[in-house]
Amino acid sequence: FVNGVWSAASHVEGLVVGNVTADEALAMGAMIRGTLRGGKVGASDFPARQITVVPPGDARFAIPTQNPEEGTNVVYCYYQHGPSTYETRAVGLLAQQLMSEKCFDQLRTKEQLGYVASAALEILYEICGFRVMVESAFHSPAHVETRINAFLTSFPQTVSDMSDEEFAKTRRSLVDSVLTMDVSLTAEADRHWTHVTNQKYQYYRGQIIAGMIDNITKAEVVEWLQANVVPNAPDARRITVFVHGKNHPLDSSSDAGKDALGLGDVPRLKREWGLHPRQGDPTTVPELLAPPEDVCRLTNTDVSEILRNKAAIAAKGPGADGEPKKMNQWAQRMADRSAFCAAGCPCLKPGSGGPFKMPRLKK
Repeated sequence: FVNGVWSAASHVEGLVVGNVTADEALAMGAMIRGTLRGGKVGASDFPARQITVVPPGDARFAIPTQNPEEGTNVVYCYYQHGPSTYETRAVGLLAQQLMSEKCFDQLRTKEQLGYVASAALEILYEICGFRVMVESAFHSPAHVETRINAFLTSFPQTVSDMSDEEFAKTRRSLVDSVLTMDVSLTAEADRHWTHVTNQKYQYYRGQIIAGMIDNITKAEVVEWLQANVVPNAPDARRITVFVHGKNHPLDSSSDAGKDALGLGDVPRLKREWGLHPRQGDPTTVPELLAPPEDVCRLTNTDVSEILRNKAAIAAKGPGADGEPKKMNQWAQRMADRSAFCAAGCPCLKPGSGGPFKMPRLKK
């Protein structure tokens, strides 16, 4: 078994954060690649992480709790918006900032529907969505849903009625939150690792989104809410899930119970609805995008290497296919390393005489 693991095709991605130079990090990667002798994983052999496409309308599920003694009900309303882009993340985060506190205040504090009432942007494998969830042991799922729908229907007007000063203050608060500095090396590593696992490798995404948030207008948020989270919006793509506790058991004989979908319908719906294309590509490192200049100044971010690389690419002109050549600084560093030290060079093979070390590139 062990021999099979080490000799099989493998794909390794790593992240080194801390008091380590780029050359030293590349040397670590070379040592790992030199140990795994099974070759590369084929592009078509990577596991596909895909999310089902939710069609326009409201797909309604009703299921009992797994624990028959659980008395709490859950109502979960999920709206799917499509593949994650900088723009959809920016407006979704701002909608969450505007809605989350008011959702809790209205549904939990004022109406006292249950213990938990939340509204948030929800991203699954880089597919953007928005969800509102309420847990209640006192009210039936049907009643809770009517109150959620009433809140969502009225919320665009709530935002429209906000003063410009309050809206700008909320927006600025979100920008400051997105640009908050990492409080520890672990937090910094976790933030970078997110961009490795999503296979998009855009390490300045947060700063780019912060710059976009700062330019979103109140009218744009209202328009987005009306199109995407208002229950009767014609193009809204919604899934509503009722989880029935023992205090309000699922009545399969009622009209609502008969029409509701269950867990057994999920495989069929996946086939009928289809899947979103896989987001990200583990075999290609795209060009690293730089944040706007004003955000760079605000966060003391030095993107001079990115800009120099872009200028160098522009100077080389288009490739053989007529498309601009793309190479970010990490990929360029690897190319330089490969040119300097060929794959068969002895320095790539760990020896037994102490720590493995690759020669440094000369500047």
